Amino acid sequence: MDGDTWQPPRLDVLPETHWRMLLGRAERVVVVAPHPDDEVLGCGGLLAYASAAGLPIMIVSVTDGEACYPGHAFWTPARLRVARAMELANALSRLGIKRREIVSLHVPDGEVRGMEGQVTAALDTILRHTDLVLTTWQRDGHPDHEAAYRSVSRAACAAGGLVLQFPIWGCPWLATSASDAPIVRLRLDAQVRMHKQQAIACFATQTGEGDARLDRPVLPPPVVERYQMGSEFFLW
Repeated sequence: MDGDTWQPPRLDVLPETHWRMLLGRAERVVVVAPHPDDEVLGCGGLLAYASAAGLPIMIVSVTDGEACYPGHAFWTPARLRVARAMELANALSRLGIKRREIVSLHVPDGEVRGMEGQVTAALDTILRHTDLVLTTWQRDGHPDHEAAYRSVSRAACAAGGLVLQFPIWGCPWLATSASDAPIVRLRLDAQVRMHKQQAIACFATQTGEGDARLDRPVLPPPVVERYQMGSEFFLW
């Protein structure tokens, strides 16, 4: 995805929903994120609402996000594992979520597709029929994201839980998607939007503002702006 050429799609025409409608009667919210930051970018606002409502939350990080800068002299996989775990904990704290609510599966970054069986097995031990399970869109355009969806879909089907998808890299073509699933927009109020912006800012390794500045970060300013629009998008 070329963040420098991205233009906001007409997502404002999508039907709007309320966060209580999305949470429904769920007794717990579980987010299965392929990489640390996907949960904040894709559904950080909804998580903030769930947390404020007192709903139990679990964040499942499938990978540690250690392969985002291959060959970089400073941001080695070992250093990224530590940095991104700290960033995630700090970001989630801005949304009212504690470190103890994070579970890491430590699947190698970039290899989720080849380990879907292991991911599904791990989720089988976690998910309950009363959960609302959020994960990345099945057509998101990233192999780890799409593989995470498939694992979630199988495990949630076995457990009887409800799955809600959110786009990350697929956001620009979401409005014209041929998906059969209904697409809805959640408008964030000013306070929740501020908390989400603060959470996104915690991911310094991804924005290029960390200990070693990056000319081509994963999340350059135009891409960060996408997630600060004040709305989140979900597919059933």
